[in-house]
Amino acid sequence: MPTHSNAQRLRRFWALIDVRSPDECWPFLGKRLPAGYGTRMYEGKRMTTSRIAYTIIYGPIPPGQLVCHHCDNPPCCNPGHLFLGTHLENMADMVAKGRSLRGDRNPSRVYRDLMMRGGLHANRLHPERMARGERSGLTTLTESQVREIRHRACPATTGANSHPNCHSALAREFGVSAATITNIVKRKTWKHVP
Repeated sequence: MPTHSNAQRLRRFWALIDVRSPDECWPFLGKRLPAGYGTRMYEGKRMTTSRIAYTIIYGPIPPGQLVCHHCDNPPCCNPGHLFLGTHLENMADMVAKGRSLRGDRNPSRVYRDLMMRGGLHANRLHPERMARGERSGLTTLTESQVREIRHRACPATTGANSHPNCHSALAREFGVSAATITNIVKRKTWKHVP
């Protein structure tokens, strides 16, 4: 038989539950976790409200057991909707009810597919917004300098053969590396500049 203080705690707990008909969900009315579960202190431990309801009605929960919901409604505290199961059993129940994110609904697969198609990066989704050249704020050259570099570059550098002396001279003149000049001439960078 509960003591007077236990009876008061139980009354306060059930006052936070919207007790409805036996077939309906009995949602916790207090503050909830992001996943929808209510939490309260019970016997010196913070527990989900569904675990508290199960413990009050059915007794202690054995180690390694979860309180699962037949209704799949996290804030529900209706003891008729609650049952014990292992993590594996809970996952199997989720799959059987079609609530798992398996196959194409799995977020990791969705993310992987997006990355394989060109990605989630904003520059790939909206190339018109991508800051290029002078607008990027990361360059020391201007578009007119890039045109001049391409115009003055040795003719042999536009093909597969590179002329390091020509690129080195231009690099010194424009204050960049020879590799930068090579990438500009071969149109690996500054592609948007004609």
